[in-house]
Amino acid sequence: MNTRRVLQTAAAALAASMTAAQDVQLYGINYNTRQGPDWAPPAEKCKTKAQIEQELTTLAKIAEVVRIYSIGDCDQAAQVLPIAKQVGLKVELGLWVNNDTAVFKAEKEQFTKLVTGSGLVTSDLVVGIHVGSEAVYRKEITAAQNIDYMKEIKSIVKDKSLSIPVTIADIGDVYLAHPELIDAVDFVSANAFPFWERIEVSRAASYFLERMTPLFNLATEKNKPIVISETGWASHGQNPNASIASPDNAATYFHDISTLATALNWSLYYFEAFDESWKLAHDANNTVEAHFGLFHANGTLKAEYETYFPMGKETAVASSSTDASSVAMPALTSVAPSGPPSSMPPVICRAMRDPK
Repeated sequence: MNTRRVLQTAAAALAASMTAAQDVQLYGINYNTRQGPDWAPPAEKCKTKAQIEQELTTLAKIAEVVRIYSIGDCDQAAQVLPIAKQVGLKVELGLWVNNDTAVFKAEKEQFTKLVTGSGLVTSDLVVGIHVGSEAVYRKEITAAQNIDYMKEIKSIVKDKSLSIPVTIADIGDVYLAHPELIDAVDFVSANAFPFWERIEVSRAASYFLERMTPLFNLATEKNKPIVISETGWASHGQNPNASIASPDNAATYFHDISTLATALNWSLYYFEAFDESWKLAHDANNTVEAHFGLFHANGTLKAEYETYFPMGKETAVASSSTDASSVAMPALTSVAPSGPPSSMPPVICRAMRDPK
């Protein structure tokens, strides 16, 4: 696939999507069972089983897979797996990693118990496992340490005769700076947020493609598939180091990136499912972190996304801020001349930052 054809295909799909709002079925979405800050007692920090059941039932209507960040935080793997199976979702598991070796040790121990006695971790239900989420980017561990951690988990997976690919989640630039990560993982799991690079929303999707092209090229050379594990746009809040967060901008980016992903045969893990107001307790000056959800924290679909999902169309009103005619097409002609590789690797696109 040459650059011109990629751009023509994407532009045509975006132009066609202007004529009418269409239902969006996501490949996957990032999900968290947290509802409170680190220091809160479990009853305040963690969602109840009933809440998780309600939320996963809702997510099963719009996505195929939920992606979580930790095994032990709020015991979320053991909580999510049986409910996901019940409602028809698959799961990507995550093990949280930071500069405290005890954290990975605890995650590994709980993962081992999970795969040994629960019967919940199966190759049919679990589509992948990531070990660490931007830990190298945060300079909490080295790439070599993260690879060692991942190898420990791969060994457990192999010993249990499970056919589940294992990876490391980090930003695209980290993978480019450390190509040994690409060599080590079963698939590349890269996060990309034009929002955090202060890009105008009207060109954010094209910028996303431009920024990811070098990684596509390198992954192709190494014959590794790619996962874009997180991307999204905040609907409210302020951060001087980020783009403008607003309902209109969030809807524009969601429309443009999901349309681009469909046009280029990606699957998308969007960031994220529900707003997380508890993050304000960690940093009250960074208010955007709490507002990346497609849904409010109370479980209702945000008005700006009503046009894209069946449950939204049932309640959408004429004054919806996301009328399809108002959603901007990204300036795809701004993509770097090098373009995507002639034969793009399989891209499993999955749409930020503490055990989420």
